[in-house]
Amino acid sequence: MTANEEHRCLTEFKEHHWDMLLDYIGQGRVVPVLGPELLVANEAGRSVPFYQEVSRRLAHHFDMPEIESETVNDFMSRFLKGNNTVKMARTGLIKVLKELEDQPQPSLRKLASINAFKLYLTTTPDNLLAKALTACGTDPDVYFFSTNYKRRSDLPDKKLLGRQRYIYHLYGKAAPCFEYAISEDDRLLFSCEWMDSQVKPRNLLSYLADKYLLILGCGYENWQARFFLFGLKGAELFSNIWDASSLLADSHTRNDAQLDRFLSRCRGNIYYEGGAIKFVDELCKRLENTPAVPSEREGDTFEKGSIFISYASEDKEAALKIKRRLESFSLPVWLDKFRLESGSDYDARIENNIRNSALFIPILSQTTAQTAEPRYFRKEWNIAVDQSLRSSPKIPFIHPIALDGVEPCDNIPGAINKVHWIHAPGGELNECDIDRLIDLIAQL
Repeated sequence: MTANEEHRCLTEFKEHHWDMLLDYIGQGRVVPVLGPELLVANEAGRSVPFYQEVSRRLAHHFDMPEIESETVNDFMSRFLKGNNTVKMARTGLIKVLKELEDQPQPSLRKLASINAFKLYLTTTPDNLLAKALTACGTDPDVYFFSTNYKRRSDLPDKKLLGRQRYIYHLYGKAAPCFEYAISEDDRLLFSCEWMDSQVKPRNLLSYLADKYLLILGCGYENWQARFFLFGLKGAELFSNIWDASSLLADSHTRNDAQLDRFLSRCRGNIYYEGGAIKFVDELCKRLENTPAVPSEREGDTFEKGSIFISYASEDKEAALKIKRRLESFSLPVWLDKFRLESGSDYDARIENNIRNSALFIPILSQTTAQTAEPRYFRKEWNIAVDQSLRSSPKIPFIHPIALDGVEPCDNIPGAINKVHWIHAPGGELNECDIDRLIDLIAQL
């Protein structure tokens, strides 16, 4: 086996990586980074790369010779060599983008339909991603980086929660009077700004620190790809938090041996089966066939500030359904699927998790109401009742969910009986109740 083949074995995106990726998507811990390869344009009845068509129209707009399959980078180099200004180039680009931005983008629509994605990073200056999200019923908040510090923007200083979705343009957004990258030189300038600790968008980078990056169709070559990755993740690119820190899928990366070796050192993977569009198609097919839920493996790590779900074993399926539904809105949720036997270590772990939870949800049903014998969920209830006495009365700690026609009774503690119950027949939560939990978590 050659050195290149050995590195490829280390970075190849394999079947077990699919399981991990679907797991992370279900937990809301994946951030797509979208590049131009995902974009297409219809020209004379055939589909062509979007920015190739942009380049062709720019040549017509500026009355310059058209060069077949010319990239925008190459066009801009040719244009600026003719003593033209960057301002002229950007004005022309805005005009051409407006002509093309109503064309359908199948890959963007597929990614926009994955509700677990709350934040999208894009490396292109167009409005195509925002249009795709809007078409899927979401009006996204749009942010962008700029080399002009007065116009530079950052994400809100809060955890991304709820149904709101965000777009961040890493290299600026095409708009009058704004700076945005139109060439390789511009991207280098932007990337250098990202490295400056005084100007980088801190909230964005903080959010990305423990996230898995899904880098689709960016196509940067060798040193530029490494510079780009390090700018987004910094030291976290080499951390041990995840089994892998990123996946690259595009038409170029799988042929770049030097980048392959770099990624093998920082737990990055490369999709060798095809480009970005093929990967998106495969991802969506797998999400359709496999519920996008987090793994329920023994030993799942409890995250401080999670929602703790307590349930009787008979109500396990409904409890898991509620967990998955809440996680699809990026709410942190924990339950113990395995219901281990009681013991001092286990008891201490459960009590610690309850006391470090943001909210406690006891799952109530006819089963829990009618069962009089000792059960472990009752111990969890009692700990939660004690914790509720220490919590602020403005934000209730206990939020029961009733699965059926269960009513308050003596077998349920008074502190649970007297608070508002959420009714979710069979574990089907409605959006009003989810919104209320989202608001409570945001306040906390």
